[in-house]
Amino acid sequence: MHMGMLDIVDERGKVTGQDTRGNIHAKGLLHREIRVWFYTPNRKIIFSIAQKIKTPFPAYSTLLLADM
Repeated sequence: MHMGMLDIVDERGKVTGQDTRGNIHAKGLLHREIRVWFYTPNRKIIFSIAQKIKTPFPAYSTLLLADM
């Protein structure tokens, strides 16, 4: 898969195409993503900060892992 491209899937998970994350989110298409929550021993959630050039929420806290 090309870096920055995600698989578009149908309701059964079958890949039907590829597009950029931004286009997929803008069109509301189904795609594969995973969210992972990391906790410290004190039960605090560890966040990362999105790069200022990322979409759709630049410089916001994020838990998204993509481009896997």
